[in-house]
Amino acid sequence: MENDKPLPNTGIPLQCTVTPGEDPDEIYNNRQDVESPLKKSNSEKDESHSDVEMDYEPAKRLFYKVSENPPWHLTVFFALQQALLFVAMNLSVTVLVSELVCARDDELLKTQIFSSTLMMSGLATFLVTTLGVRLPIYQGPASAYIVPLVAMKDIDEWRCPSENELELMYANSTVNLTMSAGGKLLIPREYILPKLQSLQGSLMLAGCIHVLIATTGLIGFLLRFIGPITIVPAITLIGLSIYKVAVTFSETQWGVAFVTSGVGMLFAFYLGGRNTPIPAWTRKRGFHIIWYPLHQMFAVASRRVFQVLGIMLVLFSVINKGGAIFITIPYSVIGGNNITTFGLFIGIVLSNLQFVDLKSNRNLAIIGFALFIGMLIPSWIETKPEQLDTGNEAANRILRMLLSSTIFVGGCVACFLDNTVPGTIEERGLHWGQPYGDGGEKDNDVINSDLFEEGVEVYDPLFIPKFIKKSRFARFISIIPDEYTEREKRV
Repeated sequence: MENDKPLPNTGIPLQCTVTPGEDPDEIYNNRQDVESPLKKSNSEKDESHSDVEMDYEPAKRLFYKVSENPPWHLTVFFALQQALLFVAMNLSVTVLVSELVCARDDELLKTQIFSSTLMMSGLATFLVTTLGVRLPIYQGPASAYIVPLVAMKDIDEWRCPSENELELMYANSTVNLTMSAGGKLLIPREYILPKLQSLQGSLMLAGCIHVLIATTGLIGFLLRFIGPITIVPAITLIGLSIYKVAVTFSETQWGVAFVTSGVGMLFAFYLGGRNTPIPAWTRKRGFHIIWYPLHQMFAVASRRVFQVLGIMLVLFSVINKGGAIFITIPYSVIGGNNITTFGLFIGIVLSNLQFVDLKSNRNLAIIGFALFIGMLIPSWIETKPEQLDTGNEAANRILRMLLSSTIFVGGCVACFLDNTVPGTIEERGLHWGQPYGDGGEKDNDVINSDLFEEGVEVYDPLFIPKFIKKSRFARFISIIPDEYTEREKRV
């Protein structure tokens, strides 16, 4: 049996052939043997160490860049990894929507909702990576929409009927009596579908608003007022609010939830940099052991991977058995996945504070105040909704819905204070990536080119003729590259 165990990671890629019976660690521990070839020229290398070949290469932040295409088998492998990662998030949102529309026990309807979610996620991902911004972005259910779903469950109009109310409903209607596999009465589709259609209509309206903001270029104007001090409290409150979702799934079996979360953290954090022995067999070498970084997180930004991901999600959605298998995953397993992903989500959001001056008392006060008010007001609305009474029931419902959202309350408070309390652009973290002032060299040099792997050509949309990009009208359509203005600046 041959041992292909690689040398320990030194930051310098090593190519080493280890003969049977030799311990790879002993070769590495002999430091003068390993390091001496780096100090010699190629013509002066010691012949006694010819079995160890060393090549120095600069560290790569990405295995594959946006415009690079991995081999087809690696493309499928990376896409499958992403698909399995995002299926858990799709499944969580599917279960929440099912519970909100009172379809928790209707497995068939949950499968249909889940398949529809996969279908739209796949189509949106493929289109945005092919015709849209052309970045490796997954388009799927956003965590921000989970907060209003949780808040809507406490509104009387969305309350699900009890068992006694169901019995009366069936007794006083011509609807056929249906029961779930667990022997529970199923809520009639006539009661569920109007709620589902209301959710669909609200999401369509939200999508239209997003399109309006994008096409009019309003987002560029808003970014002058919305910076890290606004974003961090608002998005952090999402993570702090959706802990209820993790509790809902995990409380079915806390042991399984914690084991699921623990295994994920074990592979990602503790075993991420270690090689795993894997048995292999080839006709040339026979049976042997290879050491492979099985738990390593591959930094792959290839656009092609996400295009294949979109196709995979569409295939999963049209294969009914595939959706049915995913929907049978135990709630406790979903809860364990939520513990890991939501925790990572909060950490990533907090990383935006690196652009903010955390030594400033102004910033610390705004962030803390926004987080506190963002939890205080929604908690009051949730426990004492009747105390908010304007005399108009429609206005009451709208205000209760808005004020019960932590992201809305915390974001508004943070945005108001950040734009009214005096502070410099650098102090507020608005200098990074945005030119300010008179557009001079000092303003334009804010962006460090070392942060980027490729240029702006990765955003260049397909199927737009060159003459349109060079026309004067391109400046008025924010989703089209404005080559005319760029040419005028150079002149």
